Amino acid sequence: MKSVSSPLLPLPGLAAGTRRQTWQRLFSLALPICLLICFTASPAIAQDPQQQQEPLLIGVLDLDANNVDAGEARAITDRLRLYLGQTGVYRLIERNQMDNILNEVGFQLTGACDTDECVIQVGKILGARKMVAGSVSRVGSLYSLQIRLIDIESSSIEQQAFRDVTGIELVLTDATQYVAQQLAGAGATPVVQPQPAARVATGQINVTSGPSGANLTIDGQPHGTTPVMIEVDEGSHEVVVEMDGYAPYSQTVQVTSGRMVTVNATLSEVPSGFLNVTSTPVGATVLVDGNDKGRTPISRLRVSTGQHRVEVRRDGYDSYFQDITVSRNRRLEITATLERSGSASIMLESNFNGALIFIDGVQRTETTPAGNITLKPGPHTIRVKARGYSSWEQSVNLQEGSQEKLTVNLIQKSRIGAGFLGMIFPGGGHFYSGRGGMGTFVLLATAGAGAYAFMQSNAMVDAEDLYWEKYDEYMHASTTNDAQRLHNEMSDLHEDWDAAQKSASTAVMAAAGLHIFGVLHSAIFMPRLRPVLTSSGPTLSLKAGTRAGRASLTLSIIF
Repeated sequence: MKSVSSPLLPLPGLAAGTRRQTWQRLFSLALPICLLICFTASPAIAQDPQQQQEPLLIGVLDLDANNVDAGEARAITDRLRLYLGQTGVYRLIERNQMDNILNEVGFQLTGACDTDECVIQVGKILGARKMVAGSVSRVGSLYSLQIRLIDIESSSIEQQAFRDVTGIELVLTDATQYVAQQLAGAGATPVVQPQPAARVATGQINVTSGPSGANLTIDGQPHGTTPVMIEVDEGSHEVVVEMDGYAPYSQTVQVTSGRMVTVNATLSEVPSGFLNVTSTPVGATVLVDGNDKGRTPISRLRVSTGQHRVEVRRDGYDSYFQDITVSRNRRLEITATLERSGSASIMLESNFNGALIFIDGVQRTETTPAGNITLKPGPHTIRVKARGYSSWEQSVNLQEGSQEKLTVNLIQKSRIGAGFLGMIFPGGGHFYSGRGGMGTFVLLATAGAGAYAFMQSNAMVDAEDLYWEKYDEYMHASTTNDAQRLHNEMSDLHEDWDAAQKSASTAVMAAAGLHIFGVLHSAIFMPRLRPVLTSSGPTLSLKAGTRAGRASLTLSIIF
């Protein structure tokens, strides 16, 4: 067998593959060495040494209060403790724990430690690394917070911080947080605290008026009655003082922060009168020229002289309007009867045609039977009247949109009653049956006849007296001539007496006859209503009887 030897020249790509493998081996050896070097060097620079340390144990003493309320000073101390704990640099000893430790060793801490020696001594007893002490002072509205951080081991002040702010609110939210950050230094964790809204600069307006008790509005907003002091924002404000019977007073004032502006409003009286307003129902709103003046009843409402328009309104009722003229020092009375708004209706059913309908005392144009009489909602009195019938009356309380159906039953009056009343009182039967005109005629005619009969009766009595007087003279005549003369005179007087008797009898008979006529007329001719037809055609009525000994037949057709 023949052997074939390989060529001396390298094959293509063989050298390149060998070099790639060589570099891969070198990179594999170098990478672990680099990583080892990095990890061993990084602890010295990776983290802040202060963050790796445990929080320092510190104690916070109550702040010394200078011209500050003790309660406010204690609240400021508590807020400072809170923010110091939130920095992450310090671990605070609880207040109760501090008191218990000091009590166990018999250390009496009265008030605040105002010297560094006192603070250091307390820190050593508590075993604290550092102590926080300081003061809070107030001058006017300016609060000053001065705090110092004392290192117990070196017995020296390590750091101091202070902050001046205006107002107790900023002390709690701004100054204590700022001081805590300063004492914690660069290692402190930022405290996320919502920033308080910017304080609005305010001042006061003190308003008085003559007379007092006037209504005050500032920039269109009501603020009670004078005298009054109102706190407002800094800037320009429109002050208006008003009172019934007086001209309005207005003034524009400029308010500066922290300052008080005084407004003395001298009101000028205007000529006025008084108004009393009542309504049915009560509790309605009274407006004079569109301005609300209260609820009814209102008495002695002062209104300026001149022309005004008064409105009385209430929910569910139609408004009442009245134009008035007010005179100086005079009083006007307004009585408003309010009608319910909306509408309702009634329907009156009856067996008779033509009866008169009265609603709340007012006669309607409709007669019975009637349908769909439109009324206002509320109480109403319905009355139906007809001659010869007793009145029918009923009260209803209509609701809005309702329809009431009423049945009217009229009862005919008695003929016997009419005759009896006509007998004892001329015309009484006619008045009883509702015929006032005929009753008046019978009354006047009977009275006139009676008066005439009375006059004739008196004349008859006078004629009789004259006759008997002359008869007495005749009986005492002393001569024949006197006797003859007196006898002739007696004959004339007797004729007069006879004539007077006849006139008196005629008058009495006429009066009696007229009275009897009235009685019979009122009893016999009683008025009657036409009945409501139950069919569409006319009604026939046939009556038979006897009259004056003769038979009679009567046919009636009612349309």
